[in-house]
Formats: sequence, structure tokens, C-alpha cells
Amino acid sequence: MLFKKGNKRVFQTLTSNDLNFYLDKKQQPSVNVIQLYDEQSPLIFDDFNFDGQQDLAIRNGNESSYGGPSYDVYVFNKTRQQFVMSSALTELAIENLGMFQTDAKRKRLITFAKSGCCFHVTSEYAVIPNKGIKLVHEVTEDAMGGEQVKVTTKTYNLKNGKWRTISKKYPIDQYYQ
Repeated sequence: MLFKKGNKRVFQTLTSNDLNFYLDKKQQPSVNVIQLYDEQSPLIFDDFNFDGQQDLAIRNGNESSYGGPSYDVYVFNKTRQQFVMSSALTELAIENLGMFQTDAKRKRLITFAKSGCCFHVTSEYAVIPNKGIKLVHEVTEDAMGGEQVKVTTKTYNLKNGKWRTISKKYPIDQYYQ
């Protein structure tokens, strides 16, 4: 059940089939903690779609990559005056390494993914009003060969609809200093 600050009346009731959280020393769940490979809170309040309204993510278990935390993501709908499930944002929070991060200044959602020890992907998505999300930037670090790291950067230009790709190789000991 959600309550508005200072109000004892129930604002909205949301359910989670697999709500998952830990309690701190005061027997309270944490809020708004998003640490890769560490604690991720059961409740995250943020403006995920950059519309000026606070949205909500509710941890629904450990269904993301490598058994990490996964979330049901709700955006606040001003017309309905309630939180509404976003399938696109929920998908981002399940298909990657836990909850995505937000960059409000650049209006980007940032996800992290990997395959084993040596292949990492950082992706950025733009939120396009009334259309959803669009992958606009991706950096892949591939050190599977052991001696070098191949870094591939892809950037999508929203204005002309074209991708630009740049790949560089670095000696592994210099790249991971």
C-alpha cells in the first residue's frame, strides 16, 4: 500500500508476486540504493521517464542476469493520478544486471550487462515521450582474448537515425589500471 506523505489514506495498492528485500538494523527496508553487485533496495523512487513526476520500482525477486535483483517499474500517470506498470522499463530492469541507473541531466537510462569475467556492456537509452525508449549509446569491453581489450562504442543519432561505431584495442594491463 502506498500513502502520500502526511496522509493516512491509502493512495494506491500495488502487488508483487515475489517481493524481495532485506531489513536494516532498525528493521526497515532500504530505499533508493542501487549498487551494482551489492545492495539494491526493494523500493526505488525516481523520475524514470523524465516527465517531472516521481515514479516507482518495486523489487520482484532475483530474475535479472546472474540471479540479480529484478524490478516491476511503474511510471506515474498524471491523467489517472496513479502509478502504471511500464513494460519497457520493467524489461530493462530484468534483462540486465539489476536496476538501471538514471541520468536526469542527460535524460538517459543506463544499464549494465556482462558475459563471464571479460565481456561487459554499458548501454544508454533515451526516453522518447509517447514512443518509449530507444538505445542510443553502447560501450562493449571485450577482453576475452586475454592480452587486449577491444572497446567498441556505438552511438545513435536521433536526428538522422544513423549509428556511428568506433572500435579500439588496448593492452589489457593499461586499460584496467
